[in-house]
Amino acid sequence: MATETAQEWAARLSAADVEAIFHKALGGHDMRGVVYALRLLATKDPHRAQELLDLIQVGVKLREGA
Repeated sequence: MATETAQEWAARLSAADVEAIFHKALGGHDMRGVVYALRLLATKDPHRAQELLDLIQVGVKLREGA
């Protein structure tokens, strides 16, 4: 039996699966995981990926006191 590639595995994920990965990475302060999840989500649900990115940007600005 052939080993599944990362691309094949990612292709099987739904947008909801990827968003769950995003939230897990965010909760674990894994910024690399957050970026990878957003990039993958952008291929599956670009609108939702943009919403999450916008929320992160707002949170950063609020934390900085801007």
